[in-house]
Amino acid sequence: MPDIKTGEKHIADIRTEHGLVIEFQHSHLNPQEHNARENFYKDMVWVVDGTRLRHDYPRFIKGQKQIQPASKPGIYYVYDPEKCFPSAWLKSSVPVIFDFRGALLIDDPLDLREPLHCLFPVLVGRRATLARIPRSAFIKAATSGDWLMRVSGIMEELLNDKKEWENQEISSELLWELHKSQMQGLHVGSDYSKGRIF
Repeated sequence: MPDIKTGEKHIADIRTEHGLVIEFQHSHLNPQEHNARENFYKDMVWVVDGTRLRHDYPRFIKGQKQIQPASKPGIYYVYDPEKCFPSAWLKSSVPVIFDFRGALLIDDPLDLREPLHCLFPVLVGRRATLARIPRSAFIKAATSGDWLMRVSGIMEELLNDKKEWENQEISSELLWELHKSQMQGLHVGSDYSKGRIF
């Protein structure tokens, strides 16, 4: 896929007829190449091998206390996502799917390695958003074109949540500054009442 304007070229692992690029990543990827692919493809998703490093899945299991169910089925909030996922993928600008099963055959549908875990690239404060997706559902959504539509809807909601959170933070800071100013005024008034100027 060449860029007509810049001449930059990348070879996608999969590009669906709906324009979704799926990149499978097993080996280490340097940050420059990571960013270059995301900027080039834009409508893409990473599928990362969660079995490559031996501590990745144990960290994910240990970090389960950071994960809380959201109001929508299959959607979860992850507080401090660096406690659950490899830090190299936390600054992605596109969704990142972690596959912790790899080539294993697992009969237990409740095993956390069975579904795919999709981390969305918007932080609301310390909170990230995760979707647990059956493998067959991801394949169907990707090939039918539904993936791009669904991700677009989720991203819009998350960006709105982030904006609302930022506005609340600004309001909280203003209220705190007002409170400090009032307290300082009371302190000055108390000093004047005692005949003190400085």
